[in-house]
Amino acid sequence: MLDIISAIHGCALHPVHWHAALSRILDHLGARGGMLWSHQAIRGAFGLWVPCRLHPDWVAEYGRHYHQKDVWMEARVAQGCRAGDVLTGDMLVPRPAFAQSEFYRAFLKRFDYAQLLLGVVHHADHAGAVVPTVHISIFRGEEDKAFGAGDRKKLQDLLPHLQNATAVNFHLAERDQRLDIAQASIDLFTDALFFADRSGRVVYLNQAAQRLLAQDDGLRMLDERLTAANTAENRALQRLFGVKHSDEPTDPDVPSQSAALLSISRRSGRQGYLATRVQVTEDVATPDARRPHLVVLIHDPEVNTQGRVAALCARYALTAAESGVVKALLKTGSVRAAASHLRLSDNTIKTHLKSIFSKTGAHRQAELIRMVLSFPRL
Repeated sequence: MLDIISAIHGCALHPVHWHAALSRILDHLGARGGMLWSHQAIRGAFGLWVPCRLHPDWVAEYGRHYHQKDVWMEARVAQGCRAGDVLTGDMLVPRPAFAQSEFYRAFLKRFDYAQLLLGVVHHADHAGAVVPTVHISIFRGEEDKAFGAGDRKKLQDLLPHLQNATAVNFHLAERDQRLDIAQASIDLFTDALFFADRSGRVVYLNQAAQRLLAQDDGLRMLDERLTAANTAENRALQRLFGVKHSDEPTDPDVPSQSAALLSISRRSGRQGYLATRVQVTEDVATPDARRPHLVVLIHDPEVNTQGRVAALCARYALTAAESGVVKALLKTGSVRAAASHLRLSDNTIKTHLKSIFSKTGAHRQAELIRMVLSFPRL
């Protein structure tokens, strides 16, 4: 019994082992075959679907058609069985009625799966539940010994362990699904995103960041930290990641960590990268030190961002002149450089920025740049 329980709990983190665990349960109950499955799950669909020692044709036909004719399951639903219940087929459907059903005559009889021991592992109260309705179905043949009170007790003793392990399966599956969606969303960004923990070490980077690093053009990873080739720029970059150096003097030309918009030169001589920081968590203790605390966004001005700029300008009704300032800031990274690029005075650029801030709700250049780079494209 203990080895079966151990095998079941091993499936919580390794669902691939369910077949072996179910095989031990079948031996324990002297059964021909069985299945652990979530309600209405079929082969290839989302859900728990673990047949064991069942004829392949039975599995295929049940998934394709006969799950709709399953009189045992119809009776279970009609009787309102609860999680933790263990019932025999005769408790669900009287033997004479079962013997006359299409489910038995056209299907089960061919494989000699005539007796059922059913365990209700989970019962979902609503369709959106993380853990759906889950059953374990155990089969014996027509001439085999009927399932009795002793068999029901054996399965009843195993149900709490099956409940715990399968609940972990579904909660982890939901977590993985959310992570997959989040990762896919992050990889849609054309800009490089470096997620860092509280010590400034990078714990995750998107595909755009991987492509940027592959260029080896002024930025690289060193000891899990993003570093710039230029020494002065690297010290400013580390400040952006929240790394403080006790031996360095305060530099009035370096913006605060949260407001900074840094320009990072490239060895190739191409236009420098723009870097800015986004806070992602509250400043509270967390049990997982690897949890991302901030994101540093690296923008390559040579990457086409016209769609995002056009979308933001349309959304906030920016004038043509204001739109030009936004484009210039995104390309150059500073008021002075934008003024030079547009052949305007610094004061004119600042006047346009004041209007842009008023319309968009941004308060700083870095915040405006972040808004543009995260804005959905037209």
